[in-house]
Amino acid sequence: MNILLWLSENTVNKMLKIIIDTNVILQMVYSPRSIDKSAARKLFDVVAGDRLKAYSCDIFYGETSRIIHTDPKLSRAKAPYVDYRLNEIMNHTCNMPMDSVNKERMNFSWDPRNKYSINENDVYLAVMASLTKAKYVITNDRPFIDAFNDTYSLSETSACSPKKFLSMEKIF
Repeated sequence: MNILLWLSENTVNKMLKIIIDTNVILQMVYSPRSIDKSAARKLFDVVAGDRLKAYSCDIFYGETSRIIHTDPKLSRAKAPYVDYRLNEIMNHTCNMPMDSVNKERMNFSWDPRNKYSINENDVYLAVMASLTKAKYVITNDRPFIDAFNDTYSLSETSACSPKKFLSMEKIF
């Protein structure tokens, strides 16, 4: 095996793994370039720079695309710009096959929808974290953060906002 290929593969395998929720992807898509960057914009730069291993799946890509094209507030943005940004984010995330995600979902016992008022897609964040052994689930959904961190307090994975993630990991 070529030594450079081996080093490259080992570097990728040791990269910090994260799961990104739809609401954060939307913030990343709509975050403008500016001197005073938002946490979403900084996260976009980190993901686009391949400085961590970000995961998503078709559920979140489809949900994000649907919201972008149907929400009246968001649809005012120029379509080519938004589509370009979304594609750039998705090109730098690892897309998990829905077959493996759904198979794991069937065996997944955690379902706090009633207690915490989270939706079905949020449970998939936990499923993906389990499959990938991600260190963080990044979301702006406070009920999900509370539900996940309460349930998995002894886990190596935690849920947090983009701002908290950037402050904890000191990526910038």
